[in-house]
Amino acid sequence: MEERKKMRNIIFLDIDGVLVTEEHLRSFDQRDMFNQMFQTMKFTPSCVDNLNNVVCQTNAQVVVSSAWRISRDVIDLTEIFESEGLRIEVIGKTGIGNTRGEEIQAWLDQHNECNFVIVDDSIEDIEPFFSEDRIVKTTWARGLTDEKTEELIRKINKEERNELETIGRNNKKTS
Repeated sequence: MEERKKMRNIIFLDIDGVLVTEEHLRSFDQRDMFNQMFQTMKFTPSCVDNLNNVVCQTNAQVVVSSAWRISRDVIDLTEIFESEGLRIEVIGKTGIGNTRGEEIQAWLDQHNECNFVIVDDSIEDIEPFFSEDRIVKTTWARGLTDEKTEELIRKINKEERNELETIGRNNKKTS
């Protein structure tokens, strides 16, 4: 009987509207707004905690699909995430193409099978490529809320259960 390796869990991560929120930025006075947005890039603490919780519960790795990937490499992104308190493993970033949906699909086509969910506040260019069970839509105002965190964990775990059930059925057929 051939043992299949468990698929890894991947989160395709947007940053603005998921970890950086309007609500958090408005908490700074106007003088600090420029510094917060463009120099220290403060993430919303509750969103950071929520993403850390997701990664802890699902053992997910991150592929950055945010516009932040355009001017930063994986090392830069990892350093920013660590400085903001994120305990995540960034394994890559999507390429630059026509739409983010196409960019995510291209990344998936180039890598081994994985269980994935996309978390983003702007999904118009993603929806045509992926079903709703692969997308968690946040808002620019509030980002990765507790409710969206539960949805993200549920969707990752659902796909993982489906994979395990398929492996189990295939193993029974070969026994």
